[in-house]
Amino acid sequence: MKRLLLFVFTFIGSAALGIYLFTPPGCACADIFPERIYRFSALNPIRDRAPELVAQKFLREQGQGKCLSTDSGLCRNALNSRPVLDWRLAAREDVWNGVVLYYYVKARESDRGHSDEFWGQAAVWIDRQANVWKITGYSAAY
Repeated sequence: MKRLLLFVFTFIGSAALGIYLFTPPGCACADIFPERIYRFSALNPIRDRAPELVAQKFLREQGQGKCLSTDSGLCRNALNSRPVLDWRLAAREDVWNGVVLYYYVKARESDRGHSDEFWGQAAVWIDRQANVWKITGYSAAY
């Protein structure tokens, strides 16, 4: 009887964990995260973190109103977006010659002496070019 109860509870627990990990939450907000990799691929402890370091530098500079990229369209898009105050890696998608990183980003809206901070989502595209990681795209939704 004990083995049967242990089996039933293990089965129910495994099913609940599987549903939690592979089901994206419902949200009425703008969602740019792809459902197929939601919150799962960023958990890999042996991933190459070099693209993440490049993206963090880009987000830090964007928050300070700077853009050191040679791509003027990328800089114009990034600097016209709200400045990023903080970020949290949510998902990662490794593609053929690059990486797409999905972040939760904190921004501030200043209105008539009153500022509100809020969280949104951002995606940073990074490609490997001649053994160097380079930012090739940025998109944010609040």
